[in-house]
Amino acid sequence: MEDGRVVGVRVKGVVQEASAVVSTAPVHILAKLVQGTDAVKHLGKFKYRPMALVNMRFEGRGLLPNVVTWAPERHLPFFRLTEATWSMPWLAPAGKTTINADIGCEVGDSIWTMGDQQLGELCLETLQAVIPTARRRYLGCRVMRTPIAHPVFLRAYEEDRLAFEQATPVKGLYSIGRNGEFAHILMEDVYWRTVKRMRDLSADL
Repeated sequence: MEDGRVVGVRVKGVVQEASAVVSTAPVHILAKLVQGTDAVKHLGKFKYRPMALVNMRFEGRGLLPNVVTWAPERHLPFFRLTEATWSMPWLAPAGKTTINADIGCEVGDSIWTMGDQQLGELCLETLQAVIPTARRRYLGCRVMRTPIAHPVFLRAYEEDRLAFEQATPVKGLYSIGRNGEFAHILMEDVYWRTVKRMRDLSADL
């Protein structure tokens, strides 16, 4: 940055001049990448919730009442179940399905460090309240752990978040995408919001 505006991107020590930069980096990472200004430094305090995503395989189809089933009860390890084959049947062979169980956690806690099969068993045990035949249909699971999943909305930075929702404080710097916008939005929303941002960029240039 120079004089509050983007001037380029440094890649492997070489500066590529640019009139604008589009970033998809998580906002707290973006705060570390920008040089020449402290205007985005405050984004470094924004937090994301880590998650363990337990992808379970089953015999059968349509085991959940819909694509997404929310599970707000505190005694359940997951807060959301997704049977994507409801809307995208090609994601599993005929007669089979996948159910993804989303579990909020922290890096290094008991959920994060639990083995894949243990996590599958934990979900399966409680899933039977939703799908009584779950155990006999179960074919195993795989787990993906991500330290950056959903944004954490804290009052401590809500004012900054609302300002960031409008634009970055740096001329020519556009932060887009789910992590780049610090928003829990669907991929369809990401597409249309990105199109709008790029139209804004074109008008600015």
